[in-house]
Amino acid sequence: TRLLDFSYHTNRGMRSLIVLVLAIGLALADDSLIRKRRGATGGYGFSYAAARIDGHEMRLAQLSKDLHELEGAVDHDDVHIPASMDALQHRMDNIEGSECGHRQHSCGRHSGQCISSLLFCDNIADCENGDDEDKEHVCDNPVPAGRSWTGNAHWTSCLVRSNNVMTVLITGNKRMDYFKAVLFVDAMIIETYTKAGEKHEQTWSAHGIYHYAERKFVLNPPEDSVARIGLTCSDAGGQSAYCEFIRESDHHVCGSATLSRGGEHHDDHH
Repeated sequence: TRLLDFSYHTNRGMRSLIVLVLAIGLALADDSLIRKRRGATGGYGFSYAAARIDGHEMRLAQLSKDLHELEGAVDHDDVHIPASMDALQHRMDNIEGSECGHRQHSCGRHSGQCISSLLFCDNIADCENGDDEDKEHVCDNPVPAGRSWTGNAHWTSCLVRSNNVMTVLITGNKRMDYFKAVLFVDAMIIETYTKAGEKHEQTWSAHGIYHYAERKFVLNPPEDSVARIGLTCSDAGGQSAYCEFIRESDHHVCGSATLSRGGEHHDDHH
């Protein structure tokens, strides 16, 4: 919806900009014609032409001012394009797939280049377009301590649960100098669910990693769990994350959840 809203306002702004430029062009042409006629006649109609020239100059000054203001408004809106477009581009990549080999990742749609996933965000540009070192959209920290996502879990196998609401809260992360392509993450999983007609509440401690190249957040099964089911989330840094519950023993997909990002939680105790 935000992309559509932006497109509407940007298109309207561009149409206004085009109309304004045409108006300036017509005013300039009219002004040039009057100046030629004034120079040719010398006397007849001079006062009338001069008055019209003065009026056109005032209009041109106002139109120029409006043009600069409109350009500024359009340029200002352009600042908000990249993050939204980047997220959409990544989702399209996931749907369409890529021709990159195992443990490789694309340098962007239509780039025609693949590099090792381990080369992303190591402060050395390996993609020709620099996509692997994009500080704003690729190499930022999308899983800082205090960030959380909440949503409903839907199980198709492995566990029998209903009304399963879960929250994933990041409690810490660390990046190693010798392995910059990932972030090591600590998290808490807080969930409520109904089983055999009874309501249950559980809190799990889990550890995992965030892959910069794949933009994928992977939590290993909680240390004290019996079912040994982990959580893998795509686009975890955005406003929503699509997650799957993966059984450790055979990588079977047991269910899924779409989690929405909540507010930031910070520990005020030192």
